Amino acid sequence: MLKKFTRSKAIKIIWLVYALFSIGLILFLANRTICRDYDEVSKKTVLDKGWSVSVNDDSWEDIDLTKFEFPDLTIGDKIVLVTQIPTEWDYKLPGLTMYIRQVAIRVIVDEEVIHEYGYDRISKNESVGCGYQFIDFSEQYKGKEMTIQMEVSEHKAFRSINPIYISESKNALRQIAVDNRLPLISGSFFVVLGAVISFVSIFAVLVSRKYMKIVFLAAFSICIGIWTLCYYDLMTLFALPVYTASLLEYMTLFLMPIPITAYMFWHAKALKSKAIMIMYKGLFLMQVTFSVIVITLHAMNIVHGAASLPYFQAFLIVWSLFSVYVLQRNLRMNTSHTKVFFVGFMLVILCVMLDLLNYGSGRYAGSSLFNFRGVSSVGILIFLIIILFDLYCDVVKHMIEDKEKKMLIDRAYTDDLTGLHNHRYCAEYMDKLEKEGKRNYAIVSVDLNNLKKINDEYGHLKGDELIRNAADILEEAFAQKGVVGRLGGDEFIVIMSKCSEADVKKYIAGFEDRIKEINLSLAFGYAMASEIEDNNVDKVYQLADERMYKEKRRMKSENK
Repeated sequence: MLKKFTRSKAIKIIWLVYALFSIGLILFLANRTICRDYDEVSKKTVLDKGWSVSVNDDSWEDIDLTKFEFPDLTIGDKIVLVTQIPTEWDYKLPGLTMYIRQVAIRVIVDEEVIHEYGYDRISKNESVGCGYQFIDFSEQYKGKEMTIQMEVSEHKAFRSINPIYISESKNALRQIAVDNRLPLISGSFFVVLGAVISFVSIFAVLVSRKYMKIVFLAAFSICIGIWTLCYYDLMTLFALPVYTASLLEYMTLFLMPIPITAYMFWHAKALKSKAIMIMYKGLFLMQVTFSVIVITLHAMNIVHGAASLPYFQAFLIVWSLFSVYVLQRNLRMNTSHTKVFFVGFMLVILCVMLDLLNYGSGRYAGSSLFNFRGVSSVGILIFLIIILFDLYCDVVKHMIEDKEKKMLIDRAYTDDLTGLHNHRYCAEYMDKLEKEGKRNYAIVSVDLNNLKKINDEYGHLKGDELIRNAADILEEAFAQKGVVGRLGGDEFIVIMSKCSEADVKKYIAGFEDRIKEINLSLAFGYAMASEIEDNNVDKVYQLADERMYKEKRRMKSENK
């Protein structure tokens, strides 16, 4: 069991624990910062009871808004809410906060219009959007009658009214931040993470196209981050108009599946099935086309995004079923990161389906299945962590493969004893020079004297030491100017590219000085490529070798 626990697995576990710990610490510190002075910030006077409600010709009295549900609403329906403003509240700079969904509103206190939004947009057939309305209030309004008029701009836009309350104006945004702190932190985290990954991916993709996964991950992270902030109406904190926030919400919602579908490409390709790839490309093309058309229609106020949601949800179900099938097929390949990815993907599908059911139940059936929303945000947060882990494993795998490949290549072209280039590398390099038609190079042939005598008298270990000493001197003298290699035994070669004869003589002079310093006996000879008429690299080497042997014979005769 212990043998299976490799260093690679240990690194993965440490990385995962570190990532989870870091995220947990960031969430804890951010939560503590946002919730500072929570009791003071959260003070509000909720206006939920004693309302008179009318929809077109129907009316209801003494309504508790927390329990009241509207009948099916359609475009153009008029809603009027009337209540008596309470007197038991004390705020220095009071403000009224209310949340609207696809309606234009007009707030009237004692026949005076104190706030109006959306009627001009409805007249132009523009989207009104969903979001918070912050209305300046006054202590003079205590005990007076307040009327809220609404005009519906979308079919079945909502079934109930969100809480309407009075609070300190300066605390209104903080209250929203505190009440939605988890999506605020997670959404901001997604956007920042996506931006950082985008920056890194610019350089990663330049290195290799296999890192395109990083680009899709960054796009998905940014989309889910912006969508989360819009879905929880937190774009209000960034002073964006309601209709702009709604446009962003629909854009990121419809664009979100594109990068994750692109990310699935590698899983579909791994199956090596032509039918699967045709289905994948068809679904991907349909997704891109659908998203572009819907976003364009919404931006041009032809068909608003809310009307396209049922079609989007239907396509999402089809794509999810296809993805589950692809991942299930991949599981048979028994790769651990595919298993982890599959678990995360199934979790997201479950969370998204719960959110869709809750949304559809609240909008079309009149009552939500749960008292909370945004389950998908939690699932996607976990899924994004899993994708990061999956990507990490994939990158590490490629890095290990590249390193092993490089090691094999280095071993194939490196002399084991000296670390210089071997005979194969030098031969291929010389062939390359000839094919490129280069004429500005020189070849130096070098031979170590008396190696056989040293081996016979002192052993091969001493001989190997002598060979390594010769290799070190050659590398010091010529490595910056060209290729230094050992052809075998006591034979060495230096190939100096882009050099003149004066350059060669300069480097050889330095080489000779170094030989004399350590009293090492080496014979050498060189030849310039320009000395051979027919650009034949073998002939250049032969000429250098002949001159080396001539020098070797001279040295032997002098030592007699």
